[in-house]
Formats: sequence, C-alpha cells, structure tokens
Amino acid sequence: MAKKKIQVGLIGATGYGGVGLIELLINHPYVSIGALMAKQETGKPISTVYPHLKGFCDLPVFDPADPKCPHHFDIVFYATPDGVGQKEATKWLNKGIKVIDYSGDFRFNDKESYASYAARIGKPKEHANPDILQHTTYGLPELHREIIANSKLIGNPGCFAVSCILGLVPAIKFGLIETKGIIFDAKTGVSGAGKTPSPLFHFPARYEAMNAYKVTGHQHVYEIERELSLIANKELKVTFTPHVIPVSRGIITT
Repeated sequence: MAKKKIQVGLIGATGYGGVGLIELLINHPYVSIGALMAKQETGKPISTVYPHLKGFCDLPVFDPADPKCPHHFDIVFYATPDGVGQKEATKWLNKGIKVIDYSGDFRFNDKESYASYAARIGKPKEHANPDILQHTTYGLPELHREIIANSKLIGNPGCFAVSCILGLVPAIKFGLIETKGIIFDAKTGVSGAGKTPSPLFHFPARYEAMNAYKVTGHQHVYEIERELSLIANKELKVTFTPHVIPVSRGIITT
C-alpha cells in the first residue's frame, strides 16, 4: 500500500530560501507541494521565475490572500524574512497544521532570548505572538529528531549555526577539546543575503572580493552558544567571525 504523501504549503516561494526548499521537496518521495505562495511574481508558474525548475515544478505562485489558493495542508513552511511567520503561524496551528519557519521567529523558547536576538538584527524586541514561544522546537534533527517529529511549531536553525554546531558537537560531547576560547571562522556565498539587490552584493563589488562582517555580534551566535552549552552541560562562549566570499551558495566553517 502506497504511503500517503504529506501535503505542503510554501509561503515565500519566490525567494532564494523558497526555491531551495522547492528543490528539496520535489525530490522527496513522501511529499507533495500543494501550493506555492508569495507576494511577488504571483500568477506565474514558478518555472518562469526559476527556469531550472521547468518540467520539475511548474506550479503557479499564489498570493497568500487569494481565495483561490489551496489551503489544505499538513505542513506550512515560511521561507520569509523575520517578523512574518510570528504574525501568521497561529492561524495554521489552530487548524492542526504544522508550521516550520525559516527565520529566527521561533528559534527561541522565551521572549527574553528572542528580544536579544531581535535587537541584533534591528527588529522590534517584542515578539508578535510570545505565548507560543514555549511550544517551539529548534529544528536541528541531528540533535532533536524525536522532539521535532512530535512538534507542531519548528524554528529552522540559522545557516551558520548549523555548520558551527554540528561541526563541534562530537568534540565537545566526547571531551576532545578545551571548551574555553572556541573560535569559528566561517565563509558564506552571496545568496545568503537574499534575493533583494543591494550595492554591497552587486557583481562589481563582490567579484574577487572577500570581507568579514558583524564581527562583534552576529545573530547566529545565540543559537551556537545555546546548543553547544546544552551539549557541554555548562555555559559556553564562542568567538564567531563570518565572511562573505564571491560564490553563489554554500558555507565552510573551521
């Protein structure tokens, strides 16, 4: 008997995070994409926005408010900037639909931790829906697989956080290193900045160029220190220096 496929709705489908998720989902044997939603490129097949998807995913892009948009899902993904999912997640959760958010909206279980994170990225410190923070799960399956499987609300980890946490967990868990003075040096591609053009990421500015940024307080440090502290069973502090390099995608962290 064939296994019933999980019906997925994707909000923010036209951004780089959204198209990356589409690439994963169309190859998943137990997932069916029920609807693609975004505020841009509505009414067009997603394959006209990203031609490499032609023949693999030609679904149209709906405005989330369009009454013609399907709304019968098992899971809804938010591949959207910070601040979007926290305002809308409850309407799906109240219908029994799981929510997985790509931003930092649900990576923290209390409003104080969220406020510190939000301040780092220039967002309001007040969470739009603080009462549901206690129900969030940090979506790193290598560490929290069983909890994730039973959770209704999942905050996807930050990209740098994944590379740092998973790279160091074995060494900390088995006592292979000193936990004082941990230093992470990370390099990321340009697409991590998102789809919206800016002078800093214009081709002449980026070609053959490399620079460090947010050297005194990148927002992913909160996640890195929290998860590694849980593994070490004591509070850890780390030094984290991110760099952007002239490649499209990918991260390497040492």
